[in-house]
Amino acid sequence: MKNQILSLVFFMLTTTLMVVQGESKENVTTNQTEVRELITIAQTDARINQLTAVDYR
Repeated sequence: MKNQILSLVFFMLTTTLMVVQGESKENVTTNQTEVRELITIAQTDARINQLTAVDYR
């Protein structure tokens, strides 16, 4: 009986850990997407500044 209780507790802890890891992975991918968007915006802004700095006379 003691082994069954320990197995149940271990199963519950393992399942909880898997759920928590799954949620944190979703947050990581969201953050990576936001970082990529910010990098793209920064690159676009830098290119616009380069183009406006060129003297076309």
